[in-house]
Amino acid sequence: MSEDTGQMSDIQEIHFEGRDDFHCVELQKAHALINVTKAVAAGRKGSSSVKVSQVVSSLWDKTFLLGKQVAVDKTRTYLAYCIKLPKSAEGSTAVRVVDILTKSRTLIRGLRGVIRDLSFSFHVTRTMLAIVDEQGTLFVTEILRSSGDELNDLKIRKLLQVERSLADPSLSINRVIWCGYVPDDEKDDSSEDPAYLLFVTTDDKAELWNLLAIGEEYGNRSVHIDDVGEGYCSLDFDGKCTSASFSPDGSALAVASTSGLVKFFEVRIKDINTSYQPKVLHQWTPHEGKPVSYIEFIDNLLENNADESKEYWKFVIVGSCDNTEIKIYTCENWKCQQTISFLPEKDSGINKLQLNIGMDLTRKFIVLSDIQNSVLYVGDIGDKNGISVVSCLSVFHLLGQEEVNPGHFCRKYDGLDLV
Repeated sequence: MSEDTGQMSDIQEIHFEGRDDFHCVELQKAHALINVTKAVAAGRKGSSSVKVSQVVSSLWDKTFLLGKQVAVDKTRTYLAYCIKLPKSAEGSTAVRVVDILTKSRTLIRGLRGVIRDLSFSFHVTRTMLAIVDEQGTLFVTEILRSSGDELNDLKIRKLLQVERSLADPSLSINRVIWCGYVPDDEKDDSSEDPAYLLFVTTDDKAELWNLLAIGEEYGNRSVHIDDVGEGYCSLDFDGKCTSASFSPDGSALAVASTSGLVKFFEVRIKDINTSYQPKVLHQWTPHEGKPVSYIEFIDNLLENNADESKEYWKFVIVGSCDNTEIKIYTCENWKCQQTISFLPEKDSGINKLQLNIGMDLTRKFIVLSDIQNSVLYVGDIGDKNGISVVSCLSVFHLLGQEEVNPGHFCRKYDGLDLV
């Protein structure tokens, strides 16, 4: 059950009281304030509306990270996740890649320290995985199937390994983010294919990479960033970058930072090299200077991109303060269309809220997971008078989920990639 108050003001105040295992409320005003109560945080039992199917069993530190520890490719064929190796092994961590259907797997070694982020590409025919570790080392590999008698075995082909020298790796925010590009056909690759665009940030540096412009010789050895003379450029940015989003056609890149600043860059793929400096199209502080932790264009990544008249990056969703404040902006006039705030209710016993955030590939759903309190929020994104907004918000408890059964939740919110 939920209680909806504050209807006479400009803010819709919502209390999820936690007496039932599932709650849903329609968002009727431009600003929704979600009061997180002790009952919701306690989560006496898991929601019967959520069925969990265990794929792997692994332990991760209960730490809030901006990047991912687990990733699923766009076809939902491969799962990649971080694991810890014995101290005697080379490095301290590795990434396990598993074929979800056949259970065949492989291991990517040579990583150092905590894995900060990993992400699969959106390429139609190739499965590429980018990883960045605590030391800022960038790994890009291609997942291949073996032929012959070992048909079900997975193989790894290294495409790139770039080393860095970070002053203090523990303070660095390291991210890897692919261009979410869906081509209209399967033509041969060209040097301007947006599917090979990759955003990388380590420490106070942000880079734009075009992997097709990287020579094959780099795949045979590790190389220091200072010795890479092609295929990437640095972005003019002050502060530490936290998140980024490409437009589906690869023509624009939005980059967010801890300073609260967001910059939109023009991307000319054919010009990407060490001397190229992308033009800044726009910059602004969407959360009044508060640190920005998430940004994503609201563009359907499963639609065919052959329609040249279609407009991209009309709306953008931005998260701040560990994603406890969410805003939707229109990129035509940079006006805020909706704000959703999460706030611990007084005497709730919740010291701090930290929400992981993600969207499905159609951009019809936004999902936020409270990692400390095992609560999942799902918002339906719809069109209201030509404006993209979250029309309703549901909350589910995640405790007590022991059933291995793909249920209603998995079908309704098909394609979600959030851990």
